[in-house]
Amino acid sequence: MRRQEVDQVQLNQVEDELKKCRERWKAECALLKYKASRKMENILSLTKQIEWTRERTRLMRSLNVVDDSFYVWHSGRSATINGFRISRGVNERVNNWNEVNAALGQLLMLLATTPTFENQTTELLPLGSTSKIAKAPDRTQYGQFPLFTDDSFSILPKRNFNTALSLLLRHIHEWHIKMSASDPSIQFPYAIENNGAKIAGLPIAYHSNDVAWTLVMKLLFINIKWIAAWLVKQQRAVPSHNINIDTKLLSSSSTTSTPLQQVGGGTGVTMPGRKSTTPPHSSS
Repeated sequence: MRRQEVDQVQLNQVEDELKKCRERWKAECALLKYKASRKMENILSLTKQIEWTRERTRLMRSLNVVDDSFYVWHSGRSATINGFRISRGVNERVNNWNEVNAALGQLLMLLATTPTFENQTTELLPLGSTSKIAKAPDRTQYGQFPLFTDDSFSILPKRNFNTALSLLLRHIHEWHIKMSASDPSIQFPYAIENNGAKIAGLPIAYHSNDVAWTLVMKLLFINIKWIAAWLVKQQRAVPSHNINIDTKLLSSSSTTSTPLQQVGGGTGVTMPGRKSTTPPHSSS
């Protein structure tokens, strides 16, 4: 009888130990399930962030920064950039040179802020309606020519202004040569000739013929539209980095219960509550 009592006590001790081991095992399983659910939430959150970033990247890559910043178009026979007309025609005459000077300053800013190629012969000095062009590497005041003018009296009228126009056309011509070398499909609709002296056979220098000079400047700005299109093409040709996500792990995510629901499944263990750390995702 004494032996049976001893055996019963030992059996009870073993059962108690097994019960404690079972409770510890349930608690550890619940904790692992909770951690797994938190990992799943983090994966889902990162997946949403990646999708949002991809969509924003697609929208940003679809923007035409050049056209938005420097809108080149026309108004009748006059070329325009950001609404400033380059016109000295009879029917669309600009009252003074201020608007023309502002348009040429915008053009110089467009070329100067998109330095895709380094030009060795000219240097652009965008200064608004008082912009200048310098013969590189001479940056002194004697090597700078004003890309603006007025109707004031001069013994040699608009000599420096015409020199600046020729340097501008030469700069665009050299840019076109380098562009066509990297992309043969880029060809100006109006050829630049005589090392920047003519475009489509017409001289770019201003010699009091308002109608002819207005036409020449319109042809020049049509070529500028081709430069803008090429810049947009280069912008969109930048390779994007795609992130491949293994969706096998996420296949059952739509039916996944909350962490506390997973933990509370008959384990007798209560895990502390935790607010979701998933950031809100705006569609904007």
